[in-house]
Amino acid sequence: MLVAALTVGVAACTAAPEPTVAPAPTDTSTTVPGAAAAETQAPTELPEAAATAAPTESGEFISPYTPSAPIGSGASLDPVVLRLNFQEGAVYRFRILTRQDLTQTFDGQTFDIGTQTGFEYTYTVTSIDPDGSAWVDVIYTRALYETDTVFGSISYDSADPPGQVPEGAESFAAIVGSGFSMRIGPDGEIQEIQGLDDLYDEMLAALDLPDPEMRQAIELTFREQFGEKAMKDQLGSLFFEFPEGSLQVGDRWTSTEETTVMLPIRVENTFTLLGLDENTALIEVRSEISTGSQEGGLDLGLFAFDFTLTGSQEGLIRVDLRTGLANSRLDQTLQGVMTILADGEEITVPISILQTTQIESVQLAP
Repeated sequence: MLVAALTVGVAACTAAPEPTVAPAPTDTSTTVPGAAAAETQAPTELPEAAATAAPTESGEFISPYTPSAPIGSGASLDPVVLRLNFQEGAVYRFRILTRQDLTQTFDGQTFDIGTQTGFEYTYTVTSIDPDGSAWVDVIYTRALYETDTVFGSISYDSADPPGQVPEGAESFAAIVGSGFSMRIGPDGEIQEIQGLDDLYDEMLAALDLPDPEMRQAIELTFREQFGEKAMKDQLGSLFFEFPEGSLQVGDRWTSTEETTVMLPIRVENTFTLLGLDENTALIEVRSEISTGSQEGGLDLGLFAFDFTLTGSQEGLIRVDLRTGLANSRLDQTLQGVMTILADGEEITVPISILQTTQIESVQLAP
C-alpha cells in the first residue's frame, strides 16, 4: 500500500483534524517483464542512506533524503522476489510524515491551508506463523500535528508537548503510548488486527472527559477514525505491498487501490523497477487519482462535505532486499471542488492540493 490518502480540507473547517490514512489495494495485475525500461530515466543519484540504518537524529521528524539506489548494474543480477521478512523478537521503527498545502477559493477570496501530520510507531515481532506471517505488537510512540490557516495556527509534537494540548490536536496527544496487535503477511498485507477496543479505552482515558455525552461522541469518532478498516489503510501505507513472482530491472506492474474510509478514493498505480543491487531495489511509482461521490457526503452534523478530485502522484520507493522494509517519498497533485451542504444550501468551493508523504523504516534491534 503506497498511496497516502487525502487529508483534504476537512480540518480547515472543523476543530478535529483527521489522521492520515492510506487506501487499501484491491487488485494487482500481472507483471510486464522489461516494459519500457529504456524510456524511464534514472533519477539523479543522491547520497546513500541504508534502508535499515538509523538516520541521523536531528530536529527533523524524518531525515530529508529521497530514496536512491545504484542504477545500471542491476541488469546483470539474477531476478529478485520482494517479500517482507520480519524476524521474531526484532524491533522496528516506522515514521510517516505528510505535508499538505491546500488552496481553496470561496466567495471570490483565496485561502491557503498548510498542514503537517506525523506518526511514529514501534513494532515488536512476537511470533512468526508457518506461512511467514508475523504477529506484531504496535505502539504509537510519537505524534505531531501542525496547521496554519487565516484563522490561526496549531502546533503539537508529543516529543516536546506544550503545557496544554491545543484544541484540535487532542486525538494526536491521546494516541501516544497506546497500541494493539496485528498480523502482517510476507506480501506486506495486514491480515488481522486485535486490541482496538483497548486502544479506544486508553485514548479516552488520556482525554479525561467528565461529560458522558461528549465521551460517547468522541468514542464514536475514534471508532470511525481508528476502526479496523481505517487502521489497515493507515498502517498499510508503511509497507510496500509486493507483487507476485520475481522481478528484474525494467519490469513494470500495476495495481488499483480503493478506499471508502472518510472519502471514496481510487488510485491506479504503475510501478517500474528502476534499479537493483545486492542489497536494495529502487522502484518508481506513477499514479492517477480520483474521488467518487459519497452519498450524503462526509456528514459532520451541522454540515456535510463532498469532494470531486482528480490528480496524479509520482514517487520513489527503496526496498531493503533483506528485510523488505521500504523508505519512500510520494508527491501528489490534486484539483477539484469541495461541496459544502448546510441548512439545505449547497456551496461549491474550488480547491487544489499539493501533498508530499515520506515514510522511513528502521530496524532497531537486534
